Amino acid sequence: MPDLIELSATLKELAPDVGFVLDGRSDESILSSIYDYAKLIPFDANSSWADLFFMAGNSPEKLAEIHANSDLTDGTLLPQQAFLLAFLDLLKTPRVLLNHFPAAHRALYYRGLLGVSEQGPRPDSVALSFLLDSATQERFLPAGTLFDAGQDRNGAAVRYALDQSLLVNRGAWTDLRWVRPAANNTQFSLTPYSRQDQLEFPQQGLRLFDACDGQSTVTTGRMVASALLAMPAGLRTITVTFASDLDVASLAVAQVSGGDTWFELTATQVSSSERELIFTLPAEAGAIASPQNLDGMTAETPLLKLGRHDGAQVPEITALVVAASGSSEVHYSTDYGVDRLDSTSYPFGTSPLVGTGFNLMAPSWCDRSESLVLTLTPQWIGLPDDGFDKWYDGYDDKPADNTEFTVQPLLVSTTGSQPLSNIPDGTVTTPQALFEAGTDAPVAASLVIALPPMLRGSPSDGSDPADWPQWLRLELSGRDFGHQDYLKLAGTKELNPPYTPQMKSLSVSYTVTAKNSDFAQYLLTPFGYADELDSDEAGQSQLYLGLTGGGAGDTLSLFWQMQSPQALTLRWQYLSQHNQWESMNDTVVDGTQALLESGLWSAVLPDDAASDVPQMPRGRYWIRALITPPDATADVSGYPWLFGISSNSMTATLDAPQTLDTGHFLQPLPAHTVTRPVAPVPGLDGVEQPWPSTGGQPAETPVQFFERVAQRLSHRERALTWQDMASLLKTRYANVFGVAIPSADVITRLPAPTGQTLLVIPVNARKDNQDSVRPMFSQAHLLDMAAYLQTLASPWTSVVLANPTYRDVPITYDVTFNVNPDYGYRKLQDLLALHYMPWTWDRQSGVALGNRLDYYGIVAWIQEQSFVVRVNDLTLDGSRTSLEGQEQEVLVLTWPASTLSNSGAKKHE
Repeated sequence: MPDLIELSATLKELAPDVGFVLDGRSDESILSSIYDYAKLIPFDANSSWADLFFMAGNSPEKLAEIHANSDLTDGTLLPQQAFLLAFLDLLKTPRVLLNHFPAAHRALYYRGLLGVSEQGPRPDSVALSFLLDSATQERFLPAGTLFDAGQDRNGAAVRYALDQSLLVNRGAWTDLRWVRPAANNTQFSLTPYSRQDQLEFPQQGLRLFDACDGQSTVTTGRMVASALLAMPAGLRTITVTFASDLDVASLAVAQVSGGDTWFELTATQVSSSERELIFTLPAEAGAIASPQNLDGMTAETPLLKLGRHDGAQVPEITALVVAASGSSEVHYSTDYGVDRLDSTSYPFGTSPLVGTGFNLMAPSWCDRSESLVLTLTPQWIGLPDDGFDKWYDGYDDKPADNTEFTVQPLLVSTTGSQPLSNIPDGTVTTPQALFEAGTDAPVAASLVIALPPMLRGSPSDGSDPADWPQWLRLELSGRDFGHQDYLKLAGTKELNPPYTPQMKSLSVSYTVTAKNSDFAQYLLTPFGYADELDSDEAGQSQLYLGLTGGGAGDTLSLFWQMQSPQALTLRWQYLSQHNQWESMNDTVVDGTQALLESGLWSAVLPDDAASDVPQMPRGRYWIRALITPPDATADVSGYPWLFGISSNSMTATLDAPQTLDTGHFLQPLPAHTVTRPVAPVPGLDGVEQPWPSTGGQPAETPVQFFERVAQRLSHRERALTWQDMASLLKTRYANVFGVAIPSADVITRLPAPTGQTLLVIPVNARKDNQDSVRPMFSQAHLLDMAAYLQTLASPWTSVVLANPTYRDVPITYDVTFNVNPDYGYRKLQDLLALHYMPWTWDRQSGVALGNRLDYYGIVAWIQEQSFVVRVNDLTLDGSRTSLEGQEQEVLVLTWPASTLSNSGAKKHE
């Protein structure tokens, strides 16, 4: 026996034991075979040789037991039986040699002739992100820089070496936004992550361009910027003329800026024109003012936003008229002191004479580039019932009609005064009548006054207009109201008392008609505005990344952690100082293979990149990808699942993997394990490892080596048989859990089909959809795998790969529990899913094709649960029978809504 042990050890040194034996029989099985053979050979007329060799009750089982343990012998073993056991001993050496032969032969063939050998350990890699201290702007990290990851279980140092050199800067990824096209030319936008807006990136990641909470319809339209819009108070009206017809019902957005908010406008169509709209803002709304970081926008003048949600554009604006009325900001005084416009007053005093008058001024009239047209509408008290020509009968100088009482508008300053016109060109400066023309009872007339542009003044100039650098004065001119005549003639004849002008209130409004040079208009973009739109955006999905901390000319090094169903067709752009998107494809090095897989993405941010242009929120540099929408199905999206992006990143690979224990390779290195370099690096403030390592694999064992080479020799990189195709797919694609080939009936059917269809089962953790119950590959992955096989297959065959077919099986049951029924039904549903659909929780497994749901087995299994008293009723797909899926099907349990059974007991459906 010691010699055999030594022989076995020597043979294992020559060729490792791979567990395959040619002769694996036990002593008992050999003795049984001898017994069966000897039984066939007669010894005499009444017995066989088996009776001779196995006489005295020593059966093959008893002799095998004695051979294994010599202590069981008592010295009475028969000679022929001792001969058999000796013969067994003699067979052990040739059996050891014989069983070593397959391993020796394969070792000689594989290693000696083919020259292949076991693969060594495959090092894993990690993505690292680097942070600089506050005093360092840049730091160069050479390739090979080592980073500490602790020790393995044998105490050996685990270190990772930087794969490439990296110039670390202060740049950081701070924003993620996107725009996706939808039906009828509409678009939807979303901001899932913004550090400035305190929107955190979802911990579980997100599917790019998925419909999510918080998405909004993209507004298409125009924005007008003009100082004329600055109307602080009153009822404000904005009349807009367009280059073509615009239906007011098509406008979804009509707003003006008010500092840190948008004010909603009410829009009405001008009945006489399809090209004019009137927008009003009520007096109770705040002041129209320049935006201050409103939706990320800051401007020097107020903004008017007009937009649609139907994808159509708002026509060009050709004219703009703004007006305000009823403003409480207008300052008013008479020759007798400061007064109020909304209270009773005597604008010309109690004994008006020619030259008496009142003064007006308001901050919103000042510093305007265009002439401002005022409309003053007084409400007079105590007007006579007759026309002034009758009322003043008997006076020495009575008026001929109501228009003879006039005022002269004057622009007054400390250096003098000048008469004002009622039209902006200033050609007519005659006085204006206080009352409408005619001889009937007088009616108040509106006074129209054109103020010249660039009036001097400010809101801090006091409440008395006469204290301002310039102000408006309206003086009584031509004739007075006859108070002197009345005093002279009173007592000599019967006279009506003279009318003393008394105002209950004065409504002041103004209108400014803008020239084209007085306003700028822009086209709305999804997150700002621009002079013109990029025609390349039409029909494209748009992915935006915001970057802060760095500057133009910096190197961007981003690591994308993702899981993608397919590569995307995309183009990379950056936002330039011209407020336009420019191509940056020339500098992009895309290790993600067009967002197909996790990897490094690097580029140089061009020198003319801008962080303060209005097409995107300011304070960040912006890059974007224009993506052609990929093909998708109802089950699998065409876009990747993004788990995060790290900036200033580089990959690092395990250093000296051959020195580490095998246990290191059995599990990925946990996230956040690497936190510092092995040797201190000046200026480096921190190292982050956001995600676990990938790609590690222990050294190949002899069993794995022989299995791999045997498979390789079997298919020889040719997809000629179904088994070959299955083996090739599982070897090449790590996300393939299994490949289902057709049944023997299909394989042996003649003539052989030219189309060969295989069902491919994904590893649940690497599936392309988000349904853990029904894992699937995307069509792009299926086509890629089929194309790979097609290159290795016969040109006369067509390889087609497909996902399994999932068949929903509604399960209903009525169960009595010894716990709270609500808890019992929830617990039972979870346990049923775990037991009959184990792939839903085991991320490294896959579904089982053609699975069977045994009706009575399910009933018995439920009954075995400790919290179940009895199963009252159960149905599978509406019946009380077992179900078995076809070879391409996966039966999936589903639970419809809970209802009450007829008996009143809760029934889970």
